[in-house]
Amino acid sequence: IFLMATDGTVIAANIALADRLKIPNESLIGCNLYTHLPPELSATRRLHLQNVIESGKPYYFVDQRGDSIIEHHIFPIVDETGAVNRFAIFGMDCTERKRMDEHLRIYRNIVSSTTDCIAFLDKNFRYVIVNDAYEGFSGVSREKFIGLTVAEYLGEEVFEMYIKPHFDRCLQGETVSYQEWFDFPTLGRKYMDIRYCPYIDANKHIAGVVATSRDITHRKKDTDLLAARLRLSEASARLNFDELLVSCLDEAETLTDSRLGFLHLYDETQKTITLQTWSTATASTFCLTEGKGLHYNLESAGVWADCIRQRQIIVHNDYDALPHKKGLPNGHAKVTREIVVPVFRNNQIMAILGLGNKISEYDEKDIELAMNLANLIWDIILRKQAEDALHESEEKFRTLAALAPVGIYLTSPDGRCQYANSRWCEMAGLTQEEALGQGWIAGLHPDDRIMVYNAWQRMVESEGHWGLEYRFQTRKGTTTWVYGLASPQRDDTGRIIRYIGINTDITERKEAEHSLRASLAEKEVLLREVHHRVKNNMAAIIGLFDMQRQIMHDQGSRDVMAELSSRVRAMSLVHEKLYRSDSLAHIDFQDYLKSLISHLRTSFGSPFIRCDINALGVEMPLDLAVPCGMIISELVTNSLKYAFPQTDSGATDRVDCIMVGMGHDQDTYTLSVADNGVGLPPGFDLQSARTLGLTLVRMLGEHQLGGHYELDQRDGTRFTLTFTPRNGRKEDE
Repeated sequence: IFLMATDGTVIAANIALADRLKIPNESLIGCNLYTHLPPELSATRRLHLQNVIESGKPYYFVDQRGDSIIEHHIFPIVDETGAVNRFAIFGMDCTERKRMDEHLRIYRNIVSSTTDCIAFLDKNFRYVIVNDAYEGFSGVSREKFIGLTVAEYLGEEVFEMYIKPHFDRCLQGETVSYQEWFDFPTLGRKYMDIRYCPYIDANKHIAGVVATSRDITHRKKDTDLLAARLRLSEASARLNFDELLVSCLDEAETLTDSRLGFLHLYDETQKTITLQTWSTATASTFCLTEGKGLHYNLESAGVWADCIRQRQIIVHNDYDALPHKKGLPNGHAKVTREIVVPVFRNNQIMAILGLGNKISEYDEKDIELAMNLANLIWDIILRKQAEDALHESEEKFRTLAALAPVGIYLTSPDGRCQYANSRWCEMAGLTQEEALGQGWIAGLHPDDRIMVYNAWQRMVESEGHWGLEYRFQTRKGTTTWVYGLASPQRDDTGRIIRYIGINTDITERKEAEHSLRASLAEKEVLLREVHHRVKNNMAAIIGLFDMQRQIMHDQGSRDVMAELSSRVRAMSLVHEKLYRSDSLAHIDFQDYLKSLISHLRTSFGSPFIRCDINALGVEMPLDLAVPCGMIISELVTNSLKYAFPQTDSGATDRVDCIMVGMGHDQDTYTLSVADNGVGLPPGFDLQSARTLGLTLVRMLGEHQLGGHYELDQRDGTRFTLTFTPRNGRKEDE
């Protein structure tokens, strides 16, 4: 504060001015103020003072120096003539106040622009201040709010029950948060998130409450929808179909604040509606008409069926004002408003969900919620129907499985047992609980566990089937042979969801096979002994023939005895080969012919005649080997005796040769004996031959074997016999 002449001379000043200018106070009085100011600032001050001199009125201005804001008030002082000759000047640093004013303005803007409703209420529960959001949300003007009590706005009952207890706690210094449903006079039912904070005045006393509230109705309904979905999903396991539908409608009513609910089915091909289900409140309180299961044409339905006709959601918020309504049947609930939603699947309307009589009008959120509820309810219906069908199917399966004489089991894709019937448990010696999971492995015979487990894993990896013989063994040691079959069950996408398997008890078959193998082993020993004894007896006969031949002097008789000995040896050799063979059913015909022809060459002294044998790979049974051996013996004997009359150790360069072959192609055998000797006499006919040897050849080949001979006399002689074993055996039979 200072007094200054019009020329800038300081007449009087307080210490604050000296401090501001940073000069001693005693030096300030009498000096020219402009000399202590920067030139530009001095020029500005002269202009302000000139304005005061010319106007003769007080003057106010503000300037900023660095971070400081200074307010100036100039008051003119006049002399006796009325002219301004001095100034009284007041300067004040208002930086902090200006900053506080700016902060206050920002705070005011924040409170005004926030979407949360904010109000200040005094200790008597009266509204003192409300922000723009509170005014906009409630639909009540700020002027009407001021001085209004909460009880007057929301009602005494709501205030006493839901607000005052929290308010009283806040007035005791506690910050209170809670969420609650409120029925607002102009808004209807809303779910609010509320926070009360105590307001502390300058004296540090609680002077009221700052209330912040937010409408979270949409979030609450979304949460409630998820909770309803969970409750209905859990309820579907214990409720029957009709009870589940009623429960769905009750949930829908609660979520939309409705008082009426129904679900009806629609047949789009027949254009008929089937009355299906009403909510509990609708059936017991509002709607006394009968009609569940009733069918009627779409044309007969009221305005609520417009959702089918227009194929879209219908909202009637003023039902009485509808010009085309048909009226309600006797006993039907009064309808004030309704929302009806068609349920579409594959572009066809399957059902309609109706909700009605909400206190306030249905809005966009209600429409969205009703759509979600309609689809949820229909999905639950389909799932319930599928579950009921599956349950019925499983019951049938379990009944059949319980009665089945074979073991039946179900496993997960990774081989964990999910079910085993009583027969399976009986064979494995386990209870159903013990068999579950990996427990089934304990029922396997210890020697078979690794084999069965590995085979199962290979089947799972290949996603194929399996068939396997293995053993169960109970804790008491009872062993059961089973033949197990398993096959994958797939869902609509082809993914394996489980394996289904059966175990057939084959213990009796296994025991029979074991007995049969033991019997066959015994018979094989006996048969080898028989062949051995037959061979020995024939060897004795051959020995007798040889002894008799040695004492004979007539060469013809000796030859006859030698031929008889060869014939018996051909038969004996078959029994010897069978006795020594691994198989008692067949002999290696190549090996047999080598032994037979070696003996014949030795018997008839023909070392210079070459014998070629070709019967590789031919296996022959006893009933074919004996006659074939005798035929070959007779034909080779004839060749050795008669085909090469001049054969000796150096008579000719030609190689004398006998060729014996046996071929087998499917069911047909081909036997051939050939030589490159002198040939048969002119006009030879096998059918008219009377010698014993050729008679045997003909009878054995054509009658016993049922074959056919071909004779080729080019370049020697070739007998070829072709036969099929069945032909010969058929004639034998």
